Amino acid sequence: MSGFPEAEIDHVAIPCRDPEASAAFYARLGFTRGFAKDGLLQMQLGGAMMELIAAEAEAQDAPVPRHVALRVADAQRAAEALGEMGIETDGPPRRGASGALFLFFKDPDGNWIEIVSR
Repeated sequence: MSGFPEAEIDHVAIPCRDPEASAAFYARLGFTRGFAKDGLLQMQLGGAMMELIAAEAEAQDAPVPRHVALRVADAQRAAEALGEMGIETDGPPRRGASGALFLFFKDPDGNWIEIVSR
């Protein structure tokens, strides 16, 4: 393998007390609603996305409430590259409710990074 595959930022996730109230706020700034499930609401702005995650989900650390997600063509290939680089992940890629394949790992300061392929 020749290193980590090409990636771009897919989304940023932030915790909030009330995802619906936050969605209304961001809608006033031009964001539109996307995929939603209990405790998580995606908002789109142009080609960028933000996930609003309910604060109670943050306390449970599921899903990882504060993170930056990198979009790659093949999450499995990215997982293999991370392993070759000695970077530990939270497990193999798995399919989420939105249909995306994803996994998480931490940077040297403990910040969560998600790898996602759609």
